[in-house]
Amino acid sequence: MKTKIRKTEYFFKWFPVVFWMFLIFYFSSLPAPKIPTGIPDFIPHFIEYVILSYLVLRAVDFEKESLSGFMSIIYAASDEFHQIFVPGRVAGIKDLGVDVLGILSVIFLIRFLRTKGFMKKLDELN
Repeated sequence: MKTKIRKTEYFFKWFPVVFWMFLIFYFSSLPAPKIPTGIPDFIPHFIEYVILSYLVLRAVDFEKESLSGFMSIIYAASDEFHQIFVPGRVAGIKDLGVDVLGILSVIFLIRFLRTKGFMKKLDELN
């Protein structure tokens, strides 16, 4: 019974990570839109990697920030590399830099909340 609970818990922790990575990959596989959206390019980059970083941290129970940051940064770099092969898209170091800023902002926020005792209070609620 305990093994089944662990498998279910594992699934619910990691499925959102894999699903979000799939969404990032899918949308970066689409040719760049020709119509300007009015939203600067760096905003979606920042937001999508804030979400990814949070989901990975959540999957590792908000422990191992270095590992989750490394995983997220590697994924961001692979996504930029992938865009080299998509018509109308280009890989950019600026985009990767914004992705990394999003990833690090979540890690630093979690560390800050931990030092202030908020993470312990959240753990008690779960």
